[in-house]
Amino acid sequence: MPPPNTAHQIFYDWSRRYGDVMYLEVIGKPIVVLSSEDAASDLLDKRSSIYSDRSSFPLQERLGWKDWLGLMPYGSSFRKARKTIQLFLEKNKMPECKPIIQGRAFAIFLKELLQDPTYMEQLVHCYSSTIIMDITYGYHIRSNDDAVFRDVLRLFPIFERSAQPSLLDISPLFGKLPAWFPGAWFKRFVKDPVYIVRKEMVCFSIISHLVSIVTCGTETTWHTVTLFFACMLLNPEAQRKGQEEIDSIVGNGRLPDFTDRDSLPYVECIVQETMRWHPIAPLGVPHRVQVDDTYRGMFMPGDATIISNATTMVLDERKFHDPRLFRPERFLPKPLGAGEVLSPSVIFGWGGRICPGRFLADHAVWLAIARILTVFTISKMKDENGEEIEPDRT
Repeated sequence: MPPPNTAHQIFYDWSRRYGDVMYLEVIGKPIVVLSSEDAASDLLDKRSSIYSDRSSFPLQERLGWKDWLGLMPYGSSFRKARKTIQLFLEKNKMPECKPIIQGRAFAIFLKELLQDPTYMEQLVHCYSSTIIMDITYGYHIRSNDDAVFRDVLRLFPIFERSAQPSLLDISPLFGKLPAWFPGAWFKRFVKDPVYIVRKEMVCFSIISHLVSIVTCGTETTWHTVTLFFACMLLNPEAQRKGQEEIDSIVGNGRLPDFTDRDSLPYVECIVQETMRWHPIAPLGVPHRVQVDDTYRGMFMPGDATIISNATTMVLDERKFHDPRLFRPERFLPKPLGAGEVLSPSVIFGWGGRICPGRFLADHAVWLAIARILTVFTISKMKDENGEEIEPDRT
């Protein structure tokens, strides 16, 4: 199995040789990799009743996150939990969320970013966390130094580390290994994070539930807006066009709000292209097919892990011209642009597992990008001689 941090690129390379539906086995475990929108839609959307399950995540289950919505098996309990979350995150609820998204939290974000841009990524994270915590619990994060926000921050590296492959994925019998045994790193990891979370985090009754809501509710906004800064740094012409559009439509007397969205098509394209250029979760969270199935004459064994590779989809030259280039105008309708279309499922997931917070994330990302373009120009740092420092593009 390719390493997690490079698997999406390796699967992309393999797909160019073997096609958009690939089968492999890792220590006897069947895995199917889908590398086109057509294949992912055919199986994960159109056959979602049998392709929306999850494989087991033994390490995260040992951390007590078995009932987290993103990891729950597909069934009645999952559908009830998902329906509960969607009650306040579905599309028709967005008018109620808009005042929170463009309220005091964003003003604090802009002010603190102006004062110290070096904390940009953490400030973006604070902004995205503020929105979901306000909507979910009515809790207002006061600043980047808010105590609850600092505690929430500690959940993310724990969650990311727990998603790494371990011997437990092969067999639960490895859970009996002593902590000093080579490869048994998970024994020490499980003990330490649980102790930290339960012993040190304030408001644990809130934090325990934030694992299921804040983690998925902030990730898309946090990483997409952070990526936007890199996109503008490397593509100043796109930044200039976005700023000129805002100046011509909104003027300089106020910040853009959601009433301006339909009048700012190029800014909309910047949002879409930022999401397409480098998907923040290129392999998403794997699905599991519950029963034997057949697709295009190929046998899909029940219990197989199904991975959809967004990287291959956004680099599909049949759908996107020069896909490795950052070109927002590709989404403008013809003849102004290429009329290309990015499926929301490539970014937010497929079928019964599509992200329930996608509408909130879409609104939060758009507002952040539009307002950052309005008040800031993102440019390269300079050295002591006044020469621009080229950023690391890796």
